[in-house]
Amino acid sequence: MTVNERIKLAIKWLIGQRIADNQEEVGKLLGYSNKSSFSQVINGRVPLPNDFVERLCSLDRNINKVWITEEKGEMIYPQKTHITNVDIDKASNIKGIPYFDVDVTMGYDELPNDQTNIPNYYLHIPAFQNCDCAVPAYGRSMIPDINDGSIIAIKEVSLDSVLPGEAYLIITDEYRTVKYIRNCKDNPNKWRLVPKNLEEFDEMVIDKAKILRVFLVKGVITNKIL
Repeated sequence: MTVNERIKLAIKWLIGQRIADNQEEVGKLLGYSNKSSFSQVINGRVPLPNDFVERLCSLDRNINKVWITEEKGEMIYPQKTHITNVDIDKASNIKGIPYFDVDVTMGYDELPNDQTNIPNYYLHIPAFQNCDCAVPAYGRSMIPDINDGSIIAIKEVSLDSVLPGEAYLIITDEYRTVKYIRNCKDNPNKWRLVPKNLEEFDEMVIDKAKILRVFLVKGVITNKIL
């Protein structure tokens, strides 16, 4: 099996894990805005960039880089333990998703962009291990998809990698908000920020240039008292 064939298998696995919906979206996550250019790379029509495999494996830490480059071991690192519940361990050095108790709103309230470098604790959830961190989300604009007080698992992406229709945490100088991003048909330099709860909240149009950082919402943990 060639390196390119192993790369294709890894891409299929990423799609199966819903990290991307199709091959074109994987290409966008790797920085290829042109579908044809990405296809030429993975089909061996042009040489692989030196950092291609590294970037591909960065999409999910479970992919074994050595398997892709040398066909040693398995494509996916074996899971040593099976975790069925959320395991929160404040004192452990075991890698997990860092949880930061920062102010994230699902409305348009202006908030100071204060951040902390020290996580409150780590969340050990296998399905979210490719996320950058987890933060709380407050407000009613995204209910019922994201309830007030939920924890969202997020992964930072570039503006060029944003897929309209997905939920994102958008950070500007003025606020942080969680909304669905949709294209603005009459202006490609703007995005529409659309709430789920349209009965109580209106959508907003924002200049892409005002966005400092954007994070894809990859998972939601809902607090529910029984």
